[in-house]
Amino acid sequence: MNLRTSSWVLLDAGASVRIAGSLADLAQGAGKVERTSLLAAFQGLDPFSAPFEHPFRHLTDCAQAARDLASSHEYQLSDRQMQVVISVYEAGLLNGYDAVTNEVPDQEAEGFSPTDAACIYAVAWRHGDAIRRRWRAYGHLVSILIGDRQP
Repeated sequence: MNLRTSSWVLLDAGASVRIAGSLADLAQGAGKVERTSLLAAFQGLDPFSAPFEHPFRHLTDCAQAARDLASSHEYQLSDRQMQVVISVYEAGLLNGYDAVTNEVPDQEAEGFSPTDAACIYAVAWRHGDAIRRRWRAYGHLVSILIGDRQP
């Protein structure tokens, strides 16, 4: 018996933009493959890829890099999915910078499992923590150099 599988394709100017097994999956946005590659891309973000003059600017630029990554057409995220991803990343980034741990929502949101959200949050928390440590070390170094503090 020869079973035919069907798939739905979203076209833009004659080019395939998104392929899904069902119309519901096509409408939802990112599939498992795109989510997996998005999580890998978040893990590859480098919070120290450029020099920064101030901690707030450093955090702002990291959040912008995450926004740029999530908005890439490669990951096929809907607007709502992008908002969820950025919200989770920014929460993790700020909590890492403040050395606070908060629970990540443990429910599925816009096609992202609790595990996906926890992964994005953990990466962002590590970025925020690294930024906090870097600026704290910089502050100590400046204090030593100007004579306010002993090594």
